[in-house]
Amino acid sequence: LFKHYLSANAFKDKIKKLETENMKLAKALENSNNKLRSFHIKLWNKKVSTISLKQNQPKALQLPSYSYNVMADESTREDKKDFL
Repeated sequence: LFKHYLSANAFKDKIKKLETENMKLAKALENSNNKLRSFHIKLWNKKVSTISLKQNQPKALQLPSYSYNVMADESTREDKKDFL
């Protein structure tokens, strides 16, 4: 039933791995004239949100009829939006 949840140690290991990747990204940015591309932000956000969702997954997500939605801020209609 709870196999999708990470143990505390596994969660800490994942966070440590992400922090290491973040440090590598920071060094790469220093070497590339500080050009942060949306790809890097998307990749980082995707990894962190995946861990967060798995760790905090509501029981309703286990139901076959449950859906997960994304909301967009309509006040920025003409701006580019990057969704996870």
